[in-house]
Amino acid sequence: MICSPGDQVILMDQKSKKDFNLEDLDISSLDEDLHLDLERADHFLGHLTRLELERLIHQSGLMRSIKRAGYQDLELGVELLSPQDHRFWIQTVQGEKIYFIRLKARHYKMSGQLGARKLLSIDWVETRNIHSARAPGFPGQQKPGLGFAVMMAQKRMLAALVAAIHADGGVTVPEYFHDAIMFKNIFHFRFVNPVKAALFADLQDLMPAIRLRELSHAIHAGRVIDMVDNTVFQWSYGEMVLLNTEEDSQLVFDADFVRLVATNRVPGRFQYVS
Repeated sequence: MICSPGDQVILMDQKSKKDFNLEDLDISSLDEDLHLDLERADHFLGHLTRLELERLIHQSGLMRSIKRAGYQDLELGVELLSPQDHRFWIQTVQGEKIYFIRLKARHYKMSGQLGARKLLSIDWVETRNIHSARAPGFPGQQKPGLGFAVMMAQKRMLAALVAAIHADGGVTVPEYFHDAIMFKNIFHFRFVNPVKAALFADLQDLMPAIRLRELSHAIHAGRVIDMVDNTVFQWSYGEMVLLNTEEDSQLVFDADFVRLVATNRVPGRFQYVS
């Protein structure tokens, strides 16, 4: 996490299986474009051989940063379970996974004037410091994470993957508030729905008086009140995107988007219950 190095991020675990209504999401995938190039179905994300993927991971510094976190003998595992479920992990020689990521490449119909764009979808990413005696600090964690250096190496690795598969950017659906903060602060992702962007900004008004770790726990434990209707705030899913070019970004996050965010902002909207 940007505010607390050493913590992991879990986006969509296998237990949840995206058990929310797809109509609630803000951008839509184009079903006819979900398949990878059939001639390269045995390539990671339709483009990379295992050797090319391994080289990309090493060049990003991800493996090196994990070793510096105290793990020397590491193995890389890769699985292509379906065109929409490509994953790799880094584990110890004893088979204990300390880094895991699940990805897919899809074409998405974007809002505004942009039309469809190919995006790298980050469905689940987890780092686990299995040697740490500390209790996990954030909701959804089983173990503390591997630190800020690993997070930055992951940023380089994801940028390299976007370039390698000729994508126009990335998309993710953060399962927790602290995940959204990390994707905003480190990766510069933004919510594409202006109402959700406004709610997210209103929640951040509670910081820094309340630290990220405590605020995330409070949100997901029902200890944040929406004073607009005096109800317990419920975190809702929504896509965050990062687009490669300023031109594309301006078409999505245009003047109308900025106006709608400002219109939906409510200063002092949320109350924290200790």
